[in-house]
Amino acid sequence: MNRPPFVIANPRAAGGRVGRWIEANRRRIEAALPGTELALTAGTGDATRLARRAIDSGVTTVVSIGGDGTASETLGGFFDGDRPVRPGVALAIVDGGTGGDFARLVRAPRLDAWRPEGIARARRRAIDVGHVAYTHRDGSPGARVFLNIASFGSGGEVVDRVNRSSKRFGGFLTFGAVSLSVSLTYRNRPVRILADGEEIARGPIFVGAVANGRWFGGGMRIAPRARLDDGAFDLVLLPHRRPVRRLAVGLAIYQGAHLRDRETFWRRASRVEAIPLDPEPVLLDVDGEQPGRLPATFRILPRAVDVVLLDETGARGPRKASD
Repeated sequence: MNRPPFVIANPRAAGGRVGRWIEANRRRIEAALPGTELALTAGTGDATRLARRAIDSGVTTVVSIGGDGTASETLGGFFDGDRPVRPGVALAIVDGGTGGDFARLVRAPRLDAWRPEGIARARRRAIDVGHVAYTHRDGSPGARVFLNIASFGSGGEVVDRVNRSSKRFGGFLTFGAVSLSVSLTYRNRPVRILADGEEIARGPIFVGAVANGRWFGGGMRIAPRARLDDGAFDLVLLPHRRPVRRLAVGLAIYQGAHLRDRETFWRRASRVEAIPLDPEPVLLDVDGEQPGRLPATFRILPRAVDVVLLDETGARGPRKASD
C-alpha cells in the first residue's frame, strides 16, 4: 500500500507568502491527505535532506511547495549522484515562487489553486533530468542534478546578483532589472565548448544555456524548442556582442525569437563540456542557484524522474500548457 505524499514547503518563498499560506491551510492539507507529513525548510539543503528521508521511508510522492529553486533542491533528494535512489518515486510541484519558469513548463498549479485531494488521481509523466559536474568557487569539485536549465557566463552573474536582492518587486521585474544591468557591464569570458565530444565553440561567450526546459530568468524563453522528454539538451550560445546589441537580443529572448539571429548558436546534445580559457571565473546558474563555476560537464539523464501533472485535477490557474 502506498504511503501518503510527503509535503515539503519553503516558508520564505515569495517573500514569506508560502509560509503564511501554509499556516492558513495546514488543516485543509492534512484533511485532504490523511497521514501526510508536512515539513518546512529552514535553510539551504533542507529540501534535499527531507526528500531523501521521505523516499528512504517508502514514500512514493513528494510534493514541493515554493519556487523553482525549492523544486530543484527537492529533486536532489531523489538521486544518489546520477542515479535515482528509488525509481518510480514522483515529484509534484505547487508553484509558490516568484519566477515559476519550470512550474510554467509542467503547468504546476499556483499556490491558491492547488487542490491537495487531486494527487491521488493525477497522471504522471516521465521527464529527463540534467546532471552537472562543476567546480566550487574554492576550486573543489561539485555535482548536482537539475530540472530546468543550467547556464554559464552572464547568466551566472545575473542569478548571483538576483539571489542577493530582495525580489520584492517579483521575479519578472527583478530578473529584468538585473539582466539589463549585467547586459551593459558584463565582460565576456573565453570558453571552449564541446557537444557530444565535438568542439563547437572557442572564444568569448556572453551566455551559454544547457536547457532541459524552455524558460529561465523569470520568463526569458531561452530554449523555445526544448522538450522535457526527448533525451537531449538544447544548447544555446549567445556570442560576443557590443552592449547595445546585447540589449536587442535580450528583448528577443522573451519572445523566443533570438534563434532567428544568425549569430545565435543552437543544437541538441546529450553531453556538453564547458572549459574556461582564462583565469577569470565563469559563474554558473543552475535552476536559479549559483553553485560555482566552470569547468563543468553537463549530461542528460533520460526520463529519470516522474512528475505529477497536478493541473489535470482541475487545479490549474490561468497558465497555459507549454510542452
